Amino acid sequence: MLNLTQARTYSVIFADDDNDMLAMLSAIGKSRGWQVDTATTAEALLEKVQARCAGSRNCYDIVVMDVSFFSDSRPGISGITAGRQLERAFPNLPILFVTAYDGLLTRENVRAIKTADYLEKPFDPDELIRRIEYLIRFTSRYEGPDRRRTSINRTDHCRRATDSSLGVPTILKALMRTIA
Repeated sequence: MLNLTQARTYSVIFADDDNDMLAMLSAIGKSRGWQVDTATTAEALLEKVQARCAGSRNCYDIVVMDVSFFSDSRPGISGITAGRQLERAFPNLPILFVTAYDGLLTRENVRAIKTADYLEKPFDPDELIRRIEYLIRFTSRYEGPDRRRTSINRTDHCRRATDSSLGVPTILKALMRTIA
């Protein structure tokens, strides 16, 4: 169950071409007290992030987006392409991809973006919240009281092997125990 008393105010932009998914993501974010913005295409997402983040200290804390935005009836750029463009323009902006396409190509493409991770659809809303908060705390841009002073684990072969309570990769959790 979502615990509203532990919510921190983050600025999040959700992007998905499925209006039902976008409404659900937005509702989850708003239930946490987050500032929520939305986009239905990768192009609209890029425009909103560029307008808000270029030369500003008021950038989004995280981008949560679909991997695939286009179909035969609606051409456009993919979420992976948008993610690469965001990484070049805003290298410390974390990205969480949500995808129904969990395959090797998806994993490798997401892994190539340094501040990105992914979550498979369908997902538990609590897992989405944990993953978002985890990614925000592990970026160099975030300076809140619970900021972690390490980087996202980029070497393990299975990034979804997470501690169920924290959403922290197993190898990083072990490393944190040795440092503490």
